[in-house]
Amino acid sequence: MKRDHLAVCLIITLFVLIPAAQALPLYLAITQPSANETNFAEMRDFYVYGVFTTSPLGTPGDVKIELFPTSSCTGWSGTVTCTGTPLRQLQSHVDPVTGTTPQSCLNLSFVNGITVKGGYVPDIVENPDGSNFTDPNNKVVVTDRYYAGLVLGGVTKTYNTTYKDSSGHTLTDLTAGDYTILVTGLSGTLNGQVIAKNITFGITNTALGTNRPPDNKNARINYAIQHNLRTYFDSFPGYFSDGGSNWSNFVSRAYPNNGIEVVNDLSGTILDTVAVANNTMFMYNINAASTTYSVELAPILRYKLQDSENTTFLYYSNGETFLTYIDTTGTSQNVASTIKQFTGTNRLALTRVEIRSPPPSSYENLYDPNDTAQKTEYTDLSGGVTLTQGQEFIVFGVVKPIASTVATTSYPYWYSIDNRTSNITYTITNSSGGTVLTATHDVNLSRYYTPGSTTRYNSLFEFGSEFTTLTTPGTYQVSLTGKDNLGNIVPGTTASFSVTVNSPPASPGSDGGSSSGAIQAAYGKATAAQSRVTFAFAPPTPGNTVSVQSVILYPSKNIGESELVVQPVTPGPASQISDREVAGYQSIDLNWVSPESSVDHADIMFTINNAWLTEHMLTPDAVVMLRYHDNRWQELPTRLDHSEGNLNYYIATTPGFSYFAIASRANTTGNNPNAAVIVGNISPSVTTVPVPAKPLLTEASIIPPTATTPVPVTVPLPNAGFPVITIVIAVGVIILIVVAILLIRRWWIRRQNPSLFRKYD
Repeated sequence: MKRDHLAVCLIITLFVLIPAAQALPLYLAITQPSANETNFAEMRDFYVYGVFTTSPLGTPGDVKIELFPTSSCTGWSGTVTCTGTPLRQLQSHVDPVTGTTPQSCLNLSFVNGITVKGGYVPDIVENPDGSNFTDPNNKVVVTDRYYAGLVLGGVTKTYNTTYKDSSGHTLTDLTAGDYTILVTGLSGTLNGQVIAKNITFGITNTALGTNRPPDNKNARINYAIQHNLRTYFDSFPGYFSDGGSNWSNFVSRAYPNNGIEVVNDLSGTILDTVAVANNTMFMYNINAASTTYSVELAPILRYKLQDSENTTFLYYSNGETFLTYIDTTGTSQNVASTIKQFTGTNRLALTRVEIRSPPPSSYENLYDPNDTAQKTEYTDLSGGVTLTQGQEFIVFGVVKPIASTVATTSYPYWYSIDNRTSNITYTITNSSGGTVLTATHDVNLSRYYTPGSTTRYNSLFEFGSEFTTLTTPGTYQVSLTGKDNLGNIVPGTTASFSVTVNSPPASPGSDGGSSSGAIQAAYGKATAAQSRVTFAFAPPTPGNTVSVQSVILYPSKNIGESELVVQPVTPGPASQISDREVAGYQSIDLNWVSPESSVDHADIMFTINNAWLTEHMLTPDAVVMLRYHDNRWQELPTRLDHSEGNLNYYIATTPGFSYFAIASRANTTGNNPNAAVIVGNISPSVTTVPVPAKPLLTEASIIPPTATTPVPVTVPLPNAGFPVITIVIAVGVIILIVVAILLIRRWWIRRQNPSLFRKYD
């Protein structure tokens, strides 16, 4: 019976002690490398970063980070055991009182091409006496919220490191294979705790692109998941961020680690070579200030992989992840695109054509998703596009990178690209085959992302070419060809579509921004610079309040054949002048040439009838022409030329073309050509086309290499310890096994010695 009592005691002890031991909270976690980013290019550095499961954690203690070949490790999670000498062994040196890394072990004065904020980053750890800053074995930092260590793989073994182990032997490069990260707590609250994660070094296979806007980033992630490609959102070595105030920017470490994930050109790799580089790039919103351009696209071009079967360039079928606009019924449209790839020798794709009334400011190479003007979008150009006289069209498209010379810069793996498809030449012909326009437009589309902002983010591989030149009804053919920086035609960049121009309805409407009168067009040609060109129009119709009679153009160079179009317009309430009497508004456009670079000035002759002056109690010399420019109305130098019958003829001098107003002077005693004019406010009950602010042609606001700010990363906290149900089941199984053993033993003893179990009175 004593043995039975002993067995029962053992069972009770197991039931009590085993759960007690297993229920100890596990504070250690490996947050990065995250679950989806455990595959690396050969010789890449990486961070081992873990947020404690309880934060803040009192007196965490020292942490050791080791790396072993997976083949030398057994077990799982907190029970991993690895044998042999680790390939990497890093250890922190915390303050024994606080259990965290002391400030004296952080070299905040090191400024060799880096930016450090906060301080608690592994890259700058050194001994308290200021020695061993280049020791790769002490690069572990511990705070009360996380630990982080920098593990070198070989790509930056010449950058601020001895690249030697604690015994002074040169470290072995991390080439193709499976490895196990082992993190062990050595003291304090973390003492004795262990956690592990497996990683792999091998062939690169990455989905590349910018992260702006979020829809583009999400599309890239989803595409990568569907096609078994990698994406990298963990901190690249050199770009450490704890998601809070502590971050660092070592560009000389970050760029090489990013670059070899695209094309691994390091000597000594086993599988990952230039020849097998496999990349997929989204050609959306890429500019020269981004790492997508200089660190990721550049090596593809440097090693002439732009047409490799392993290189794929993608674009959105409509030009945007989601095409947002207001249609002609005033309804908001949000149309998703499909992801398409350039195939064969094709290097240009037309994504859509936009039809709209001409805005006061140019929309050349601009897409504003917050624009409220009504428009029609053609995303299928196979049947051509149709517009009405007075409307403009904008051609949107994207081009694929071309062969280019790639030059090194002062930063490793940050390159400059010398060539691309930089402009598009358009030829427009009429139904008889005659050429009505030849023009060249840049490839450099910009986007607004924040409502009301004038910050433009430009893309060197997308374009939006604006045309206001087709004013005569008929059907036209638009053909385009891409050219590079040297003016050479780029093969695979030709496309064409038709445009049909219809006459407006007999009684055109007068809603905001619409036309309110007949279009007049005249043609001219300057034979030499400074030779004036006269555009003359029909005499005014009886009853018209105002009319433009002629425009005399003074070119700054030979402009060739040109077209000048005059059209009465009714602007929306936001654009109308509210502090003076206005006789009428006119739109005057010079087509087939660039007024900004070709015109010195022009004289506009216009008329106004006496009936309007009498109605508003004005004398003939109290009239002035105003031009809309730089988001305001400005008076032009205007003089009364002569009077004839009931008409008064005036001449105004303008430095350029836009929208014009004929109105009473703000100061009837003399000209004030620089007077600013108040414009009315938009009424929320009226659907109009307001005059937007003039776009600022600025480069993308991306922080240059010398001051790159990492985006803080928010990381979820992993679950601590073993699940309770697992513990209960394990204990139950153990109890059953022990009970079964005792019962079988008792039965066997009884069978062999029945007298021992005979009952006595």
